[in-house]
Amino acid sequence: MKGKKFIMSNEMLSISELNNIVKKTISSLENGKAQIFEISEQALNEYENLDKKLNFIQDKVQKTIDETEVLEKIEKESRKELMLVSKNFHVYSEDDIKKCYEAVKDIQVKLALKREQERQLILQRTELERQIRNMKEIVERSEYLASHVGAAMSYLTGSLYNISDTI
Repeated sequence: MKGKKFIMSNEMLSISELNNIVKKTISSLENGKAQIFEISEQALNEYENLDKKLNFIQDKVQKTIDETEVLEKIEKESRKELMLVSKNFHVYSEDDIKKCYEAVKDIQVKLALKREQERQLILQRTELERQIRNMKEIVERSEYLASHVGAAMSYLTGSLYNISDTI
């Protein structure tokens, strides 16, 4: 069989040329499968990193919410105190009233900054959740492709070797 030639599209192909074609096809399939597995691994690693970041951000969001609630209570009490001091201006000095007013203003600034921090963290959390959903989809699709390419490769490899043996 070694010297046999087959006519295909007006060209002569030898058995060794067909074997080379089969080997190259199988090699290409194996390379494609390896690349899909690599993409799958990278996507899974990225998914895990994003999940860790999300947990960190969720903890920060909760801590910031708690801090905001504390500042809101302090601000409310400070405003009550300012109202009391202002109402009894004849008992308190102008300096006492001014200090009370500045204390309220400082707390309000801190509260506004904390609320902004909370808003930014929630935006980050929402973005990370979106990225995690996308990455999860990539992981699932790459795993699906890897399993199907593996099955197709097994089938094609067997078929191509059978063709080669038949010829």
